[in-house]
Amino acid sequence: GKLERPEVVPWVEGVEETAGDWRAAVTLRGGGRFDTRAFRELTMERFQDRRTTDLGCPPEALIRCEGYVGLVAGRMGEHRCAKGEILTIAARDTDESRIQIGRGGWLVPLGGGLFKAGATYEWDELDGRPTAAGRTRVEEILAVLGVSDYEVVRHEAGVRPIVRRSQPLIGALDDGSMVFNGLGSKGSLYAPGVSEMLADWLVEGAAIEPDFDVRGFLRKR
Repeated sequence: GKLERPEVVPWVEGVEETAGDWRAAVTLRGGGRFDTRAFRELTMERFQDRRTTDLGCPPEALIRCEGYVGLVAGRMGEHRCAKGEILTIAARDTDESRIQIGRGGWLVPLGGGLFKAGATYEWDELDGRPTAAGRTRVEEILAVLGVSDYEVVRHEAGVRPIVRRSQPLIGALDDGSMVFNGLGSKGSLYAPGVSEMLADWLVEGAAIEPDFDVRGFLRKR
């Protein structure tokens, strides 16, 4: 499984298997949670007044970072976008030292008695609106993971921008614009390295690794 992969093993402190309905509790070592909301807001504040020419990009560069909207529009061929819903809950009697996974769901501690739980998958209703059905599904996951005494603090929904295996694609489209999309559910992991690759391609003419080159992907469709 994923937990046995060589690149994952150094980050796993321990795994508690169970005979119950949920699969395992995983204790991580040396990790953390990336606050994507705060990072996005600070990044927008820093760069909103800077032009592409200030950053060394060609003045005509148009980089489409459109998420699922661009994929649904068909800019990169057939997509596999999936809507997901999660809950933030307050559950002070729940163990905060570990992540629990099982039955297609997960429970991640945020600290201070707060947790994120999810997630649902929906391939037809692609919008960012939370639904009663989505909340019910996540609450079913919580029940399986043994969490019963909690308060729902936030209910959120979003669409995973997926083209293939949750791996991003970058580079030039046939209309001359550039694209950075398809990060799927692992965008926080992929974005730093792939955005650096895109910048090196734009500014220095460096090659894009074949696995991430949108032109190569579109040719193979």
